Amino acid sequence: MTLSHGGHYFAGAWAVVLLRDYVDGSDFADASPDVHFDMSAVDESNVDEFLSKLGGDGWGSIDFSGFSKSRGGVAKYDFSARAILNAVK
Repeated sequence: MTLSHGGHYFAGAWAVVLLRDYVDGSDFADASPDVHFDMSAVDESNVDEFLSKLGGDGWGSIDFSGFSKSRGGVAKYDFSARAILNAVK
């Protein structure tokens, strides 16, 4: 395999972030009922960064609260691969 096009794995995480915000009183549908996130290629140019941050037990070190409007204080959702890598503690 020369590349993996990722995003589907995090779709569940984004749904939980949106649900958490909804329960906390921040309805994403107030701005738009459509939520989009780009899938991103993981290939030879960036695989080392993904593996260094997410390889092994790295998946558990992502702080998803930072993606939340109600808990993270963000004004706009950013569900990009770069944002995921930046959220790794």
